Amino acid sequence: MSLEVELYTRATTHAGLSALIGKRFYPRRIPVNPTYPLVVYRIVGSPTPDTPTHDGAAERSVTAVQMDCFADDSDAARTLGDQVRSAFNCWNKNPVIGYSNMKSRMNGDDLELNKHRDILEFDIEHSW
Repeated sequence: MSLEVELYTRATTHAGLSALIGKRFYPRRIPVNPTYPLVVYRIVGSPTPDTPTHDGAAERSVTAVQMDCFADDSDAARTLGDQVRSAFNCWNKNPVIGYSNMKSRMNGDDLELNKHRDILEFDIEHSW
Protein backbone atom coordinates (compact mmCIF):
# COMPACT_ATOMS: atom_id res chain seq x y z
CA MET A 1 0.00 0.00 0.00
CA SER A 2 1.08 3.59 -0.55
CA LEU A 3 2.08 5.85 2.31
CA GLU A 4 -1.03 8.00 1.76
CA VAL A 5 -3.32 4.97 2.03
CA GLU A 6 -1.56 3.91 5.23
CA LEU A 7 -1.93 7.42 6.70
CA TYR A 8 -5.66 7.55 5.91
CA THR A 9 -6.27 4.07 7.28
CA ARG A 10 -4.43 4.88 10.51
CA ALA A 11 -6.26 8.20 11.01
CA THR A 12 -9.72 6.77 10.38
CA THR A 13 -9.27 3.63 12.49
CA HIS A 14 -7.42 5.07 15.52
CA ALA A 15 -10.12 5.22 18.21
CA GLY A 16 -9.30 8.61 19.73
CA LEU A 17 -8.65 10.39 16.44
CA SER A 18 -11.53 8.93 14.46
CA ALA A 19 -13.90 9.81 17.32
CA LEU A 20 -13.09 13.48 16.61
CA ILE A 21 -12.79 13.55 12.82
CA GLY A 22 -14.57 10.47 11.49
CA LYS A 23 -13.31 10.32 7.88
CA ARG A 24 -12.30 14.03 7.70
CA PHE A 25 -8.61 13.37 6.98
CA TYR A 26 -7.76 15.13 3.72
CA PRO A 27 -4.71 15.22 1.44
CA ARG A 28 -3.15 18.62 0.74
CA ARG A 29 -6.13 20.97 1.21
CA ILE A 30 -9.44 21.56 2.94
CA PRO A 31 -12.48 20.72 0.80
CA VAL A 32 -15.18 23.28 -0.02
CA ASN A 33 -17.71 23.80 2.82
CA PRO A 34 -16.07 21.39 5.29
CA THR A 35 -17.26 20.20 8.66
CA TYR A 36 -14.81 20.83 11.53
CA PRO A 37 -12.74 19.51 13.20
CA LEU A 38 -10.59 18.02 10.45
CA VAL A 39 -7.01 17.15 9.57
CA VAL A 40 -5.15 18.03 6.37
CA TYR A 41 -1.94 16.15 5.66
CA ARG A 42 0.76 16.80 3.10
CA ILE A 43 4.07 15.31 2.13
CA VAL A 44 6.52 18.15 2.87
CA GLY A 45 9.78 16.34 2.21
CA SER A 46 10.67 13.96 -0.58
CA PRO A 47 11.34 10.40 0.34
CA THR A 48 14.95 10.04 1.44
CA PRO A 49 16.41 6.58 0.85
CA ASP A 50 17.21 4.79 4.08
CA THR A 51 20.23 2.52 4.45
CA PRO A 52 20.03 0.02 1.60
CA THR A 53 19.66 -3.65 2.43
CA HIS A 54 21.17 -6.50 0.47
CA ASP A 55 18.93 -9.32 1.66
CA GLY A 56 16.13 -8.74 -0.83
CA ALA A 57 14.03 -6.68 1.61
CA ALA A 58 11.79 -3.96 0.20
CA GLU A 59 13.48 -0.61 -0.24
CA ARG A 60 12.81 1.86 2.57
CA SER A 61 12.72 5.63 2.74
CA VAL A 62 11.97 8.37 5.25
CA THR A 63 9.35 10.96 4.31
CA ALA A 64 8.41 14.16 6.17
CA VAL A 65 4.65 14.52 6.62
CA GLN A 66 2.88 17.61 8.01
CA MET A 67 -0.55 17.29 9.61
CA ASP A 68 -2.62 20.43 10.18
CA CYS A 69 -5.42 20.05 12.74
CA PHE A 70 -8.21 22.60 12.26
CA ALA A 71 -10.97 23.30 14.79
CA ASP A 72 -13.32 26.06 15.91
CA ASP A 73 -11.30 27.00 19.02
CA SER A 74 -7.75 26.62 20.29
CA ASP A 75 -8.59 23.97 22.92
CA ALA A 76 -10.31 21.79 20.31
CA ALA A 77 -7.37 22.20 17.90
CA ARG A 78 -4.94 21.22 20.67
CA THR A 79 -7.05 18.19 21.64
CA LEU A 80 -7.15 17.14 18.00
CA GLY A 81 -3.37 17.57 17.80
CA ASP A 82 -2.99 15.38 20.89
CA GLN A 83 -4.94 12.61 19.14
CA VAL A 84 -2.90 12.97 15.95
CA ARG A 85 0.23 12.61 18.07
CA SER A 86 -1.24 9.56 19.81
CA ALA A 87 -2.08 7.97 16.45
CA PHE A 88 1.14 8.69 14.58
CA ASN A 89 4.04 9.17 17.02
CA CYS A 90 5.99 5.90 17.45
CA TRP A 91 3.61 4.23 14.98
CA ASN A 92 4.95 0.97 13.58
CA LYS A 93 3.17 -1.29 11.12
CA ASN A 94 5.72 -3.75 9.80
CA PRO A 95 6.55 -4.36 7.06
CA VAL A 96 5.07 -1.16 5.56
CA ILE A 97 5.74 1.44 8.28
CA GLY A 98 9.04 0.98 10.09
CA TYR A 99 8.69 3.92 12.47
CA SER A 100 7.14 7.34 12.84
CA ASN A 101 8.65 10.11 14.91
CA MET A 102 7.16 13.54 15.65
CA LYS A 103 9.71 16.24 14.76
CA SER A 104 7.85 19.42 15.65
CA ARG A 105 4.59 20.88 16.84
CA MET A 106 3.24 24.43 16.81
CA ASN A 107 -0.13 26.08 17.01
CA GLY A 108 -1.77 29.25 15.84
CA ASP A 109 -4.72 30.75 14.07
CA ASP A 110 -5.68 30.59 10.43
CA LEU A 111 -7.05 34.09 9.91
CA GLU A 112 -8.31 33.40 6.41
CA LEU A 113 -10.45 30.47 7.61
CA ASN A 114 -11.18 31.99 11.03
CA LYS A 115 -10.15 28.66 12.59
CA HIS A 116 -7.54 27.50 15.06
CA ARG A 117 -4.76 25.16 13.97
CA ASP A 118 -2.30 22.76 15.58
CA ILE A 119 0.52 21.71 13.21
CA LEU A 120 2.51 18.51 13.70
CA GLU A 121 5.35 17.22 11.55
CA PHE A 122 6.52 13.61 11.47
CA ASP A 123 9.34 11.64 9.89
CA ILE A 124 7.88 8.35 8.68
CA GLU A 125 10.06 5.47 7.57
CA HIS A 126 8.24 3.24 5.09
CA SER A 127 8.61 0.83 2.21
CA TRP A 128 7.94 1.88 -1.36
